[in-house]
Amino acid sequence: MLQSIWDDVKREFSYGNMVTRIIIINIIVFVIVNLTDLFLYIGNGGKPSPFYETFLHFFCMSSDWKFFLTHPWGLVTSMFLHEGFWHILWNMLFMYWFGRIVGDFIGNQRVLPIYLLGGIAGGIMYFLSANIMPYGQMGGFALGASGAVMAIV
Repeated sequence: MLQSIWDDVKREFSYGNMVTRIIIINIIVFVIVNLTDLFLYIGNGGKPSPFYETFLHFFCMSSDWKFFLTHPWGLVTSMFLHEGFWHILWNMLFMYWFGRIVGDFIGNQRVLPIYLLGGIAGGIMYFLSANIMPYGQMGGFALGASGAVMAIV
């Protein structure tokens, strides 16, 4: 059964449209990150591991300019990370519903650039707003595909 599911995922990734590929990548990253959290939790004796937060922040978008300068990839990688099940569910449902419509209107190959540029724009806006209008503690982190998905919507 798992082999059949894996074969379906590989086929959709190979022959499906760009929206399907983006959703598959997001789900795979979500599963990998959560399995890492689970293994670190078990390895730490059933307590949350402090390494997991460090691991996650390594790929997140930071509002701290010093951290951002040493971790610029967070501008791109953060749009593939999600905090929890509901976070990824709603982002990917909106991506599926609206992404297919947008792909039909503008063409399948134009969806990925819009997704990536929207995510980058969302990260830049987060960085600027956190530094211009600081709220609470500085040095926060952002993750999720909301900016990228809203660019599609």
